[in-house]
Amino acid sequence: MNQVTAYTDGSSRGNPGPAGWAVLIEGVLHSDRVGYATNNEMELRAIVECVQLCPPYTHLYLHTDSRLCIGWLSQSTGMRNENLIAMAKAYFAIIQAKHIVVTFVHVKGHSGDPNNQRVDRAARAQSGIAYNILNK
Repeated sequence: MNQVTAYTDGSSRGNPGPAGWAVLIEGVLHSDRVGYATNNEMELRAIVECVQLCPPYTHLYLHTDSRLCIGWLSQSTGMRNENLIAMAKAYFAIIQAKHIVVTFVHVKGHSGDPNNQRVDRAARAQSGIAYNILNK
C-alpha cells in the first residue's frame, strides 16, 4: 500500500461567504473556489477533494487544522447541515471505492507549519478571488 502525505484547508469570507479550498498532496498544490459556503463546508470540501486526488490502495496521512472535520469523519457524528452530510457521504464512498486508509493528523492552525500555511494561503486566496468575482 502506497503512503501519501497531504495537507488540506478551507476558507470563507463571511460565514457563509465567498469561499475556497486547498489541498497539498505529495508537494503538488490544488485549489479552487465556490460561490457561497461556510468555513466548515470548505474544510470538509478540501478533504473530499484530497481523497479524490489520492491514488487507489493508499494509506493517506491527512494533515488538517480542523478538529471538527476530524471528529465528524472519525466518529460520523454531529453533522446536521445537509451539505456537510452529503460531503461526508461522498468522502466515505470514495475511500471505500478506492481502498484508501486515512490517518488524520491534527495540525495547529497558524503555528508555523509551512505546509499548513501554504494551504491556508491558497484557500484564502481562492476565497478572495470568489469575493472579487461576486462583488463586481
